[in-house]
Amino acid sequence: MEADIEDLWRKAADISGITDRVQLERAALTGFIQREAAKQLIAIGGSDPHARAAPRERPWA
Repeated sequence: MEADIEDLWRKAADISGITDRVQLERAALTGFIQREAAKQLIAIGGSDPHARAAPRERPWA
């Protein structure tokens, strides 16, 4: 199992170009947290599922 994890870290380092293990771990966790938070937000439909987008232009301009 340990060899598999090391292979994953090596592959992540190769793909990202991040060679420092601490920076790589931080980037991996940050990406994971962002993806999971986005999934949760999608699951609850945002803060207001009936909200509409704001107008794109000012009517007085």
